[in-house]
Amino acid sequence: MYNFKLDLLYGKEYFDLRPKVSYKVKEYIEDFFVEMFFTEKKIIVNNKVTSLLQISFFIDKTKEYITLLPPTVYKSYNTKAFPIMVGYVDKFQVSKNTNLDFAYMLFDIVSEFLLVNYKKVKPEELKILKEQIDIDYLSKIVYPAPFEEQLFVGDNNLNNEVIHLG
Repeated sequence: MYNFKLDLLYGKEYFDLRPKVSYKVKEYIEDFFVEMFFTEKKIIVNNKVTSLLQISFFIDKTKEYITLLPPTVYKSYNTKAFPIMVGYVDKFQVSKNTNLDFAYMLFDIVSEFLLVNYKKVKPEELKILKEQIDIDYLSKIVYPAPFEEQLFVGDNNLNNEVIHLG
């Protein structure tokens, strides 16, 4: 297990509109960054604390945005949580490859986090990295995923897999 994790949250009001993607898309992006970027750059993977990006999605009718909020350290969980608010125009209802489009959105969110928090990360590097995303793998993940495989924070299907902070 890596010390980098994404938690994805949609409010109940967006339940019917959220993309029905499998947790495998999120895990792919987590693994992709660790294996393809963090290890080489020597960032995050060697930290003594887990970096948790807590991503809250909002469907906005007019604009798209990524807002990074100040982090919170949870010493008892050895975790530094970075809340991120993401607004987007609902593009997944018309997407031809929702898994890929959602993966690209997660990639852009992690990229924004990196550019703000790690000065040695350059936009050009991330642009090249994005081209290495495995389109074939993401296209083979079942969409729409059954509810039991979506695993967004707040879903009742998570059992005890989520650490409740605070």
